[in-house]
Amino acid sequence: ERRERGHSIDELAALTHSDAEILRSIERGERRIDSAAPETIAAWILALGIDRETSRSGLRRSLGTPTGAVAYTSERELHMAPDAEEFVRQVLDEFDRRSGAIGAE
Repeated sequence: ERRERGHSIDELAALTHSDAEILRSIERGERRIDSAAPETIAAWILALGIDRETSRSGLRRSLGTPTGAVAYTSERELHMAPDAEEFVRQVLDEFDRRSGAIGAE
């Protein structure tokens, strides 16, 4: 998404006042996305202009695991550990707060 929108990692880090090395390591798969603070992830999402639903889906795909037989179908049902669910909620709450949006999931 970042590349498609023409942002370098350093530009995104500067825009969001975050550490470029953390972003690099998340993009490379060396760190999980929930290793960064929810506020940082929400800032990245907003800086990239990604909408709330796309963000929610992407976070769930990143942190969830396919459940049972559904993993073999075209369905995208994911199991989320309670701490992962909480992380997604915190990111979306921060997204809402910063964007002035009303309502959660």
